[in-house]
Amino acid sequence: MLIPILQSATNRFAAFSYPNRAALMSERIRLGEILTGSGWITADELKGALATKPEGRRLGEHLLRLGLLGEDDLYAALSLQSGLPRGKPDPAVVSLPVTRALPVAVARKWRVLPFRIAAGELYLAGSDLPGEAMQKEVGRFSSLEIRFHLVTATEFDELAAEYLI
Repeated sequence: MLIPILQSATNRFAAFSYPNRAALMSERIRLGEILTGSGWITADELKGALATKPEGRRLGEHLLRLGLLGEDDLYAALSLQSGLPRGKPDPAVVSLPVTRALPVAVARKWRVLPFRIAAGELYLAGSDLPGEAMQKEVGRFSSLEIRFHLVTATEFDELAAEYLI
């Protein structure tokens, strides 16, 4: 009598639905919590940084300027926070024609580099978390679903120097 068990399991999984991105983002863990919880900075360092952070400056940028956090650690935490993959794409997967999928001015404005098309998706490497305005503008140039890949600011500058010329 294996069939009823399979039907029961199938019905149970069919009723499950994954949360959409908006639902996930509404419960996003704050960057400071990730940094202290992962041991990159102490709670006292976070408290001091928050007290001295100029208005308009992002916490991660401020921690970098204070020397409390390295760029790789910041982007590792941002990757954890956003659920985006991180790391400079291997040159073997960067397609030169795909790097031309966006006008250079748009790529530089949003600090993104298209680098791969696979399974109907356009992969972008970028040093900033993708916001709605950026996604909307980039979406004007491609009907493909966009997948973001987080790279450090330094890695983006290296990619831009090589491909956005």
